[in-house]
Amino acid sequence: MPTFTSMHLASALCWTISLTSRDYWKHLDGHRLSAKIAFITACNKQVIEGSLSDTGRQPA
Repeated sequence: MPTFTSMHLASALCWTISLTSRDYWKHLDGHRLSAKIAFITACNKQVIEGSLSDTGRQPA
């Protein structure tokens, strides 16, 4: 079984972060839409539960 040094692990981590950040920016519009949908969903849930006032809901 191969032994990994801290240099190998650091290199793999940097590579993963680089790929992840590239993917993030490539799909930025999708992330933005997902965040908006999650926000509205949370607002609606709180309105139904009665834990968000109408004043709190209006900016959404």
